[in-house]
Amino acid sequence: METPKNFATEVNKIVFDFIWKQKPAKIKKKTLIKKKSDGGLGMKEFVLFDKALKLTWLKRLCSDSDAPWKYIPKSFHSTVGGTEFLQCNYDYNFLDLNGHLPEFS
Repeated sequence: METPKNFATEVNKIVFDFIWKQKPAKIKKKTLIKKKSDGGLGMKEFVLFDKALKLTWLKRLCSDSDAPWKYIPKSFHSTVGGTEFLQCNYDYNFLDLNGHLPEFS
């Protein structure tokens, strides 16, 4: 399911406007998003959170279980070869992901 365009961006704006009471920010958003141990507040950035949720959904879709909810998305993908293209055998250890992915707790 596609998230409405600019939805996550709008959620981010609403949250940060609420924090700063519609006034200019006193602290950079990047600082607020950092982990508490790194001097931030551990806030979530909803644009990245939305993408992470979609990726976990894809991971569940590609799992070996025969859950009933999978029938509809798999039928849509059957016209383009199924979900096999999502199951490429990539080794994520070769990707440079350090510092590029947010932590969601």
